[in-house]
Amino acid sequence: MKKFPLNIHWLVWIMLGAAVGATGAAILRYRQTFPVLSQDHGTWGQAGDYFGGFLGAGLAFLALLALLWSVHIQQNELSETRKILRDQATEFERQGARETFFRLMALHSNNMTILASGDVHAVMFIRRITDNLIVKLNSVEFLTQGELAQAFSEVNETYEYWLDPYYRTLTSILAFIEGNPHLQDPSFIKILRGQLSIDEQIWIYFAGLSERHASLRRYAIQHKLFDSSMLHRFERRPEMRSYYPADAYLEG
Repeated sequence: MKKFPLNIHWLVWIMLGAAVGATGAAILRYRQTFPVLSQDHGTWGQAGDYFGGFLGAGLAFLALLALLWSVHIQQNELSETRKILRDQATEFERQGARETFFRLMALHSNNMTILASGDVHAVMFIRRITDNLIVKLNSVEFLTQGELAQAFSEVNETYEYWLDPYYRTLTSILAFIEGNPHLQDPSFIKILRGQLSIDEQIWIYFAGLSERHASLRRYAIQHKLFDSSMLHRFERRPEMRSYYPADAYLEG
């Protein structure tokens, strides 16, 4: 809690000192004006009215100052409480964002596990899709960007049942990272990028050239999702280097 330069204990002593000082000043002034004590009860009554009027206004003023100071303290405490609550809410949001991110990453990993055909292991299945795509691309001498997208679409249709959940989850993760202020730390993208195999990067590369998954192209460029070594898989297709800017590649 914030410490105030003047706490309530000092305020009480200041008010008490002011009251004693005012009383002493009133008595001193009275003695200077009337040096002889009167024996008349009426005179003493008038003296009482004098002291009451003199000290009453001063004490009322001090009471007002005490009230204002109390309100000031309460306002500061309320402000501190609100700040603590805001900080707690921000921390809860941050924790919630991170938990959601890792749940999505777990779903992404689960999709990779599901990518299997019969008794074929998921990694082998992924490689088979990629190899089929590369064989198809290598069957012609030159492909424009549109032809590349069309070739990918033809291969993608064969494996659409398995690949569509993969693309949806990956796009959701990237959109969640981009739209959440608590996930702007580059480490989250690094975690995602670290789980992308070269074959997955090839999928993302071609998917980003299609209209259906065009957002993946923007994410790939923005977050450097491609490893530069991915291009070695396309040594026979030098034109493919021009379909994404250099910013999309992370130099290893």
